[in-house]
This record gives sequence, C-alpha cells and structure tokens, in this order.
Amino acid sequence: MSAASPTTTAIRSSPWRRSRAAASPSAIDKPVPAFALPALEGGNGKRLASEDLRGRVALVNFWASWCAPCRTLAPTIDAIATQYAGKLKVGKLNVEENGDVPMRYGITALPTLLILKGGKVAEQRVGLVSKDVLVRLVNDQLV
Repeated sequence: MSAASPTTTAIRSSPWRRSRAAASPSAIDKPVPAFALPALEGGNGKRLASEDLRGRVALVNFWASWCAPCRTLAPTIDAIATQYAGKLKVGKLNVEENGDVPMRYGITALPTLLILKGGKVAEQRVGLVSKDVLVRLVNDQLV
C-alpha cells in the first residue's frame, strides 16, 4: 500500500536511523534547515528546495510504513492536499527512507506534522490529528 496520492508526493532518500539523538525537542520558530526534495505537490519531478518555501506555507507529514497511526492519518493528509490545492504545499516524508531530514527537525515520534511558513516551522503536531484540527492549524497559517 502506498501512502502517497496523486495530490501528494512521497519523499525518499536515506534510511531512518532510530539510534540518532534528536536535534531538539521542538522545531517551532527555528529556521527551516536547508534541503532539496522532490516536489511536494503535483508530482512533476521538479526538486523543491527549502528556499523555495520562503513566504509560502507547506505541510509535511513524517511517517513510516510500520506506524499504524501514520496509516490512519494518511487519508486526512490526502484530503487536506486536495482541499488546499494551489494554496498549500503538502508532502509525506517516509522517515525510513529519509533518515537525515527528520533528525534536523528533532522528530522522535510518529506521525509528526510540521507546518512550515516564512522559512520557519510554524506548527508541530505529534500523533493523530483530526481533520478539523488540521484545517484550523492550516487556516491559521494561511491568513
């Protein structure tokens, strides 16, 4: 089963290493670390760099295939991607295949959702989040 949909793109690179220590307990208000990932929206194959998100809002779902709550949250993320197409960049980052990126954000539990705005992490949520709560979090950042 794939966790990516036509409106989101799975993001892949290197294996997750559970033994790594977290960089920080929370990434809120910290600058977005430099990265270059496949496009978060549209699946057009264009790479998206952290500097491309300056002044934009993005939602990144950190997940793993063995994580039951992550699989439960996947349809909600897909619905948000569809609802906010063109307004919000949405991506799903598999932590097993992207070991370096989660560590830069201090992510130690799954699922973790980050809302990036203005080059910084504006919101961070760990665990299952209802669609209503996620809509409110996104709307707060889009204003």
